[in-house]
Amino acid sequence: MKILLRNLFRLKKRTLITTSILLTLSAISQASTIEPLSSSFKIPYDKGLNSNAASAGGQYILEVHQSENYRSLHANILKIDLDGKVESVKQTSYDYGVQPAIASMGNGYFIEVHKSEYFNRLYASIIQINDNGDFNIINNMSYDSGTNPKITSMGNGHFLEVHQSENFSTLYANILKADTHGNLAIVKNFFYDYGSQPDITSVGNGYFLEVHKSSSYDMLYANVFHINEHNDVKQISNTFYDYGVTPAIASDANGYALEVHKSASYDHLYSTLLKVDNLGKVHRIKNLNYDLGLQPSITSTGNGYFTETHKSENNDFLYNHLLKVNTDN
Repeated sequence: MKILLRNLFRLKKRTLITTSILLTLSAISQASTIEPLSSSFKIPYDKGLNSNAASAGGQYILEVHQSENYRSLHANILKIDLDGKVESVKQTSYDYGVQPAIASMGNGYFIEVHKSEYFNRLYASIIQINDNGDFNIINNMSYDSGTNPKITSMGNGHFLEVHQSENFSTLYANILKADTHGNLAIVKNFFYDYGSQPDITSVGNGYFLEVHKSSSYDMLYANVFHINEHNDVKQISNTFYDYGVTPAIASDANGYALEVHKSASYDHLYSTLLKVDNLGKVHRIKNLNYDLGLQPSITSTGNGYFTETHKSENNDFLYNHLLKVNTDN
């Protein structure tokens, strides 16, 4: 009888916690908004494929993309005004390859990953940008094989990279260690799911939110990981959240994340606000159709602002959006 009562108490407590979370999330959903601020909707900033970006501090982002005609990689330092107007401050060609992605290391340093232009090797580069906007590649190394790499900062000089196998619809992750002296090392490598087109972001306190497309259908899934200071990985949840392709995700590390993807059937682009609760569950808060295009990518620039980039649905021009997320409740 005591065991039965104890179990009933635990069930009731868990139910009360879950109910409290759902009520809170309902209030958040009613108060939350995703607002496009761009006044420059149809003014391209460049031409290319597979754009990706990271915050470079303040109103600046570092954007990388593949050439539309050649297997070369290019970078833009972009200034984004609060009305969404974009200004290209500096452009450069920095390497050869495809499918680039980038994350900030802080203090003008970045870690970039991409696939080889001819083979299925994945490479990582440490890039320094000085006060004049000049690019300096400090180190470059091959760290794995695969396709569609993405990367996010874990803090303390560690980075979490995800990619798809070059031969199968299997998804893998690497914990990489990097410093501003150019040192690069693989700390850990692990398989975590089946699917394609992965992306990942930190949502704070050692939690990471990964999104990908199903290996068989145009269904989008989210995984929540927790990684402790010893780099022990715990996969907490796996959640279907929408239909579509080419998902990308970014967070301002407060438990909320803004996801973007293309419709499964049309060239419509959608943005979805997701929330990871304190049990590691993923909740869909808000959804917005914000434009037409292909290959969307997104990065957080702080204070609820997110910069999205994508390729035109009709040509190789690259466009941006500034999205403002309000989660006050």
